[in-house]
Amino acid sequence: MGSQALPTQNPDALMHFVQGRNALNTYFGTGRADALETAKGEFVAAENFDPSFALASFYVAVADNELRDADSAINRLEALTRRHIEFLPQAYLQLAYAHTKKYQEHHYFEALRVLDEAGKQAHLRKNDGLIALVEASRVFLLSVMGGRLEQPDHLSYLEKAIELGQRLVRDRTILKLAERQQILFEVHNALGIAFMRKGQFQEPFSKQQSAFWVKAREHYRTALEFNPIGARTLQNQGTLLILEGDQLHKNGKPEEARHCYAQALSTYQISFQLNSRDQFVHYRIAELFARLGDWDQAERFRSSGLKENGSVKPVKWDLLCRSIKMQDPSILIQNSRG
Repeated sequence: MGSQALPTQNPDALMHFVQGRNALNTYFGTGRADALETAKGEFVAAENFDPSFALASFYVAVADNELRDADSAINRLEALTRRHIEFLPQAYLQLAYAHTKKYQEHHYFEALRVLDEAGKQAHLRKNDGLIALVEASRVFLLSVMGGRLEQPDHLSYLEKAIELGQRLVRDRTILKLAERQQILFEVHNALGIAFMRKGQFQEPFSKQQSAFWVKAREHYRTALEFNPIGARTLQNQGTLLILEGDQLHKNGKPEEARHCYAQALSTYQISFQLNSRDQFVHYRIAELFARLGDWDQAERFRSSGLKENGSVKPVKWDLLCRSIKMQDPSILIQNSRG
């Protein structure tokens, strides 16, 4: 490789960047949070040695996204999108993901706008893999919006997610792409969310609800076939079990509910072992221990979760705190949307 092809002319910056990429690849292959933290440290060092090293800045933002520091990722990525960089579609894609993970209404709509720009830039570069990744990310965003938006037409986003996701699943050309594993993981995970939320909004214990939740499980299982250490999918499986458990509890079946909660806890604990640097997984484990009446463990994970980055809303932490102080799981169960 000639010197002109190097992303930086600073040898120290390049050394730290290569070490960062090695650590990041280890993280993506194992899910180990320590490898992710090492990667971020190396990318920051590379950026410090060469402040104009755009690719190092990009990977700092990628690490921030994985570490659930969405604000830091957004700041870096917005700066990168104002520069003339070859990887502009990837920068927009990561920026959309960072906005999505803020879990706030205006961030969802900003993420949609950013995804449109990512798609435009991917088309300009005639990069079929990136084009498909953008659409897979759109399925994820739409499924999240359909489940979390408060506006009356929120269910329409679930229909859009399912329509686009199923179209991508049927697209045989994706199987020829180098990014096919990542694309199909994202699509099946997102379809699992969409069908989970559709079931959530059906009549409890109805045939329609059961059918949607069966489809959700099928898509989650398929997603994990493409990425066996997909922490997000493991968490989504746990969330579905919480929805089922809460429904059973509200309808006078506490023992069956406990069985669902115990299964959900095991699933979230596996996710926690993969990556404990996510506020959300601490919160979920804490509220599951609360549902199961293990108040010491509930308080332990509530305390540890408050020290991590993430987007769990203060009202949820307040409800969890009240539940623990009063040793009353119904506070969580009656106010939960999954």
